[in-house]
Amino acid sequence: EEIFLKSYFIDKDLVSNKQYKVFVDETKYVTRAEKNGYGMVKDNRWKKQKNASWQKPDGILSIKGRETYPVIQISYEDAEAYCKWAGKEVPTEDQWEKAARGPDGNIFPWGNSEPDDSLSNYGMLIGETSPVDFYKKGQSYYGVYDMAGNVWQWCRDRYVPGDDSRVVKGGSFLELGEDVFRSSYRDRYPQANSRFNFGFRCTCSKISP
Repeated sequence: EEIFLKSYFIDKDLVSNKQYKVFVDETKYVTRAEKNGYGMVKDNRWKKQKNASWQKPDGILSIKGRETYPVIQISYEDAEAYCKWAGKEVPTEDQWEKAARGPDGNIFPWGNSEPDDSLSNYGMLIGETSPVDFYKKGQSYYGVYDMAGNVWQWCRDRYVPGDDSRVVKGGSFLELGEDVFRSSYRDRYPQANSRFNFGFRCTCSKISP
């Protein structure tokens, strides 16, 4: 099935810690993880980690010195709040996938070859997130970074109509299987869920003067 999209802009990079801090400082916004007093962290298994939030993604280490890394421990609601503040929106699944696949419908953002450590942060190769503009060889046709690996990215679409789960795409630094990093792959999580491998980027239909 072919889908035709209206023109839109999408952020080249994932939203960074530095950018999210500007938003929080200006609005005094409190994220879902901060309200809950915990975020989801994976060691051998996923667990609720006390005090884990965007400022301390694993509950211990701060983001100081990691300003250019993607903001994580972000729920869909937190992503939506930032995008609205910035005059933008969370991407639809179709917008996200178009930006990842390019005009030729590539399997992966960089083309049709399998992932490797020069293209993407995946499979615990470095064991954590990486700066948002690090994998230059992994950019999509449109110059968009991290459309496969680094962090899962929220999309605006509900996975099932009427359900509170939203689509996430792109995989993260944790996953190893190739299929997860295909631009067509989709998963879902409750929109209030915040994990240390969940981030986002924004779209908009026009650029403000």
